Amino acid sequence: MTRINRWWVKGFEAGSLRNAAIAAAYATAIFASLLAGVTRKGDAWLTRTMVAILETIAGAAVWGSIAFLLRGAALCLREAFAQAGRLADEFSPAEPMRRLEPDDGRRGGLEALEASYRHTLSCTESTPPVGKEAPVNPRIASKSIRGGSLHGPLIGRACLCMLAFASLSLQAQHYPERPVRIIVGYPPGAPVDTVARIVSEKLTARWDQPVVVENRTGANGIIGTEAVANALPDGHTVLFTPPSLVINPLLYPKLPFDSSQFVPVTLIAAFPNILVVHPKVSAANVQELIAFARANPDKLNYASPGSGSSPHLTAELFKMMAGGLRITHVPYKGGGPMLTALLAGEVEMMFFNPAGVLPYIRAGRLKALAVLSERRIASLPDVPAMSEVLPGLVSVTWWGAVAPPKTPMPIAEKLSAAIAEALKQPDVAKRLADLSADPIGNSPAEMAAFLKEEAGRWGGIIHSVGVKLD
Repeated sequence: MTRINRWWVKGFEAGSLRNAAIAAAYATAIFASLLAGVTRKGDAWLTRTMVAILETIAGAAVWGSIAFLLRGAALCLREAFAQAGRLADEFSPAEPMRRLEPDDGRRGGLEALEASYRHTLSCTESTPPVGKEAPVNPRIASKSIRGGSLHGPLIGRACLCMLAFASLSLQAQHYPERPVRIIVGYPPGAPVDTVARIVSEKLTARWDQPVVVENRTGANGIIGTEAVANALPDGHTVLFTPPSLVINPLLYPKLPFDSSQFVPVTLIAAFPNILVVHPKVSAANVQELIAFARANPDKLNYASPGSGSSPHLTAELFKMMAGGLRITHVPYKGGGPMLTALLAGEVEMMFFNPAGVLPYIRAGRLKALAVLSERRIASLPDVPAMSEVLPGLVSVTWWGAVAPPKTPMPIAEKLSAAIAEALKQPDVAKRLADLSADPIGNSPAEMAAFLKEEAGRWGGIIHSVGVKLD
């Protein structure tokens, strides 16, 4: 009782009602666990005790939200059962009681829930098959014979697992609780920025919460991606990205984040790249462009939105498959500046997605020589597919949404469903169709599988072309 009183007083000394409430829950849970361990009144009694504890805490939760209270209570219960279980085992004549100290490995509520949930899963996965006898741990068996109770730790973990699921479900149910940021690693006017703003309008109307697009440009999307990697994993920060998410790790040996740790949300749309040239280029088709480049090495320049971007890799693949053309690469800081440079005649050609170039093709300010899909597209029926000239040269790219690492899956699924619903709306579908983009809106699990396939595909292209960046 002395230690329990010390933890109770510690909550009041902190000067915070929240700390006092958590300290009370902590002390009550320890007392209940010890009582169960000593009296051995069974799992049902302890379960009812735990329900009563949680109801008491919830009734006193006038100072905070229900979701936060459950997370805090779960953290307290995790620590309480971890310590109470050990202490209950030592209520036997064979062993003296050790001094019980607060857990110095304490972590944040969300990380504690995740760690405990993983531990619970590992325990369940180690359960032997039906019909086979589980191996006996001599130490545990001896303690059980001496009278030590094992009810506390096992039931504590089960309760904590249920609390974790309940907390995450409540968190997703109330999501979003504040404005949501969509981070785009490219300048305003870039195609991925355009689609982000289309989706943000629909999400704002659906949630009655502001959904704003924030541009963090530079380094082929690395700056924006890093910002999302360091954001809170609560679903209120989302990254809209082209394939650079999977391409950058294949080109840059050291990145300030691990791309594989992002939580997939949904694949927004897919579309083919288009080969366009400035009107000053005399070539009227791909064959004439290849002939001109062979006769005039290093005279043509092609633009890209950055080194390592899909237009850059597509251009290098085109040069290789056309027989080793010598065309100079000129990288820009995003699709907007790249497009401006081509329209101004600073460069002669580029590969880009339909969203950025279709208006200028229709206005006669750019010439489309080929679409890099397996077949022609409806928006440019007179433009041949590149595979008609160079079989096998296909470059289909995409836009996707991912959340920061450790974002709870219920939140990712809710965000995915909201984006998918927005993509189904007639006005959004029409705007994407005008850009020759096919809306997708798949699930987080489906996008995870897709990202794995894309990493393998672009890795093969990078290896074939031999692109290396510092």
